[in-house]
Amino acid sequence: MSRSRMCWLGLTILLSLWLLAAPWLGVRPSGAALIEGETYRLVAVWDPAVPPRQFDHPADVAVDSQGEVYVSDEHNHRIQVFDATGAVVRSWGHLGSGPGELWHPRGVAISPDNRVYVADCYNHRIQIFDRQGNYINAFGRQGSSDGQFLYPCDLTFDNAGHLFVADRNNNRIQVFDLQGRFLAKWGTRGRDPGQFRLPWGISWHPSGQVFVVDSDNHRVQRFALVNLVGVFQREWGSLGIADTNLNTPHGIFAAANGDIFVADTVNDKVKRYNFEGVLVAAFGGAGDGARAFNDPMSLALDARGQLYIADWGNDRIQRRDSNGVFLGTWGSGVTVAERLRSPRGLAADAQGNLYVADSQRQRVVKFSPEGALLWQIGGQGYADGKFDTPYAVAIDGAGMVYVVDRNNSRIQVFDAHGNYQRKWSIPGLFPDDIAVAADGSVYVVIASRAMVKKFDPTGVLLTEWGEYGRDDGDFFQPQGIAVGPDGRVYVSDFGNRRVQVFDADGVYLSKWGGSGNTPGRFSDPQGIAADRLGNVYVVDRGNRRVQKFTADGVYVTQWGSAGPGQEQFAEPWGIAVDAEGYVYISDTELYTDPFNAQGLNRIVKYARQGPAFTATPTQTHSSPATATVEATSTSTPTATATPTPTLTPTGSGVLPVHVPLILRGS
Repeated sequence: MSRSRMCWLGLTILLSLWLLAAPWLGVRPSGAALIEGETYRLVAVWDPAVPPRQFDHPADVAVDSQGEVYVSDEHNHRIQVFDATGAVVRSWGHLGSGPGELWHPRGVAISPDNRVYVADCYNHRIQIFDRQGNYINAFGRQGSSDGQFLYPCDLTFDNAGHLFVADRNNNRIQVFDLQGRFLAKWGTRGRDPGQFRLPWGISWHPSGQVFVVDSDNHRVQRFALVNLVGVFQREWGSLGIADTNLNTPHGIFAAANGDIFVADTVNDKVKRYNFEGVLVAAFGGAGDGARAFNDPMSLALDARGQLYIADWGNDRIQRRDSNGVFLGTWGSGVTVAERLRSPRGLAADAQGNLYVADSQRQRVVKFSPEGALLWQIGGQGYADGKFDTPYAVAIDGAGMVYVVDRNNSRIQVFDAHGNYQRKWSIPGLFPDDIAVAADGSVYVVIASRAMVKKFDPTGVLLTEWGEYGRDDGDFFQPQGIAVGPDGRVYVSDFGNRRVQVFDADGVYLSKWGGSGNTPGRFSDPQGIAADRLGNVYVVDRGNRRVQKFTADGVYVTQWGSAGPGQEQFAEPWGIAVDAEGYVYISDTELYTDPFNAQGLNRIVKYARQGPAFTATPTQTHSSPATATVEATSTSTPTATATPTPTLTPTGSGVLPVHVPLILRGS
């Protein structure tokens, strides 16, 4: 017998033994086989790029000795540098947690030796750059010990090079040397003098005093320094809308002449005080006009007495003189058409176009496969074609677009061009997700009632199922729904940490999952999708990953981890798979901080990487299992194994039905 034939015979025997032993080893061959080496790689991030002179919520501003203006462009996760006229000079940074990468940068300060220190807020650290943006070093990490941070928001230097950091959620001020070595601290949570509730802004005055904006106490506190520790001297401010009041102030700048400027954020004003806290002037007001503010966050004064104000909500920098006289603005925000806000449900049509339920923009957006904006529909309201928190979207075989108009308690239907067609109400209920089967049946999941409703394409109710519970067929906050090519209905049972499978009429078939972070288990399963081969993809939101399964629940692969990096997830939510197998995920941070409600707001696109073997299901239900092995060689024998094992299910799940497998050599 030739060596090649002996090898193939050996492979046949090994494959037969594996199939026979599978149930005893806890391995469950099914659907498409476990695909050895299958991975997914990131191919695109849709968080539309903005022109280099524009902002997405500028958070802080600083001026160096050369008169250049540094702006922390918070939601673009970068630092931009301008000359005094607003001409862009340079920029650096992008979203991430690596050296030089930024995640919601806020405070920026220039050291006496002209290095740039950045409060990298959501990475809980301070990063150091040279004036050109080259990374030098970083210090700090998340925590409450000395030298650790919880959302550092602002920083300032004294003339000796000591760095003072407003460590916001630790309710304290920390002091470091230029290398980041911890030196001192003061402050605890509270309302008494010297205590803080979210200290946000900080500024050192040449007389040796330090001024701190105590944001949630709606006041400014002034401290003298004794061995670098702040000793309380005086305070001013109280909650209110009058010029003598403050409402959640954020930024502060202590000018050398004794003027103290405060960004009174929620009152949309900038206020000027003398050194003792007596109000001298107030200017601004709510709006987006040339002289108005929308959440001013911080400010700085240059050597000429020109004031730069980070007009956070208006995505611009304002210039005024020290008396508040308006001098001009630069920068503008991205347009509504460019930037998503809390994208939730996704769907892909037969041409690969992606539809996004952009929930906080009250619209549905259609993108090409390359990410180009094709159209948008909606707007806040109850009229036909308007939305109140669109949560999910689905596409039928004719290209019709079904939208979950959640807070209006209804489903709206549009054609592929975005033209309104029809609607139906689901009175008193708030639908969460939607899927359309090949026969046109529409399935809607309602988390608050632990149920699934099935409609015909016109909205006639056909059946419904589900109730609160943990038994088979019961739900606890079901979140996502998908229909496979064979008509089976998959529901992500969020509170029960599992996926349940039903037939087209709601008859329970099987389940898989369980609480945990190992492969096949879940922490808060959210979005769910099925591809044209029957594979099921689940957004494992609590574990910040996506898991892929066969149609029968056999684990295939996973990708993702917690974080802001491009290969990570902050708050994954919706998922869609197009006809080519590309996987789209909406990644939306759900901040409780009202000044960061926008979060990441991105769509990430993944492509499957070819494994060592591909698996193709050739039959939906079959027993016994059959495996056929093919190889490309000068000699191409075929080995067929047809065992008839006795299978014993383990665990709480339902053992999948076996199907024939065809393994082709790569």
